[in-house]
Amino acid sequence: MFKFFRRVRQALLSESKFSKYLLYALGEIVLVMIGILLALQVNNWNEQRKLSRELDSFASAMIHDLENDITALDIGIRQTKAAYLLLDSLITYSRNLQNINEAINIDVYLLSSRNSYRAIAWSRSTFEELKNSGALRYVENDSLLSLLNRYEALTYHLDKDLTYDDESAKIFGSSIRKVIDFNYPQSANLLPNWYNMPVDGIPDFNTLEHYQKYRSNDLELLTDNLNELKIAVNHAIPLSFGIRIRAENEFPNAKQMATKIIQLLRKEYELK
Repeated sequence: MFKFFRRVRQALLSESKFSKYLLYALGEIVLVMIGILLALQVNNWNEQRKLSRELDSFASAMIHDLENDITALDIGIRQTKAAYLLLDSLITYSRNLQNINEAINIDVYLLSSRNSYRAIAWSRSTFEELKNSGALRYVENDSLLSLLNRYEALTYHLDKDLTYDDESAKIFGSSIRKVIDFNYPQSANLLPNWYNMPVDGIPDFNTLEHYQKYRSNDLELLTDNLNELKIAVNHAIPLSFGIRIRAENEFPNAKQMATKIIQLLRKEYELK
């Protein structure tokens, strides 16, 4: 092909047909440019297909991560709900005491036995890879992109909340241990599964294994001063307040956002 075009150019020059040669040369340049543009277009198509496959892969992985988050959030909601219901009941129990003799060690023990929750193990690897690879800028759905960023910000906010709640739990635990006796034999058998509590409140202690036996031979409080008990219980108030927010607002909001992101990802990238 190239030899043919070269012979044509030489023939035109040898015949002194410069104008025709010039037109031919321009035409050849145009053909070369068209060839280059076609090659670039093909390359662009290939890159677009590659990017599309990468985004589909990221979307599938992101859905998997978010489903793991939702499972962890469901556990977190149960744990935080159990904690704040017990703490609220302890606060009410303390408020209603008229003298220290009304306080029963085993009841205070049970009501103070759940005052924390497990950290959420967020699945952030796919979103971090999206950001680090630069692929995030190719997400064209503004609503999806905004929700992804808001969700990530909320997860880091909840990590900070956990740090605050853990500090509050340490303060409360340190205070309550000074006024009640925890030294029950086989205490693991006494404590119920708080995470399966009824929606409307804590279970009746009389239904708990060993409760009546321990109640009839109960340990004594470590204080005979009602104010000392109330001061210790006061530390449960900010702890209960914070954990209630996680249980009723922040964790459910995070779950709702994760669910919405999954829906948008499935629709945007046509995934099942």
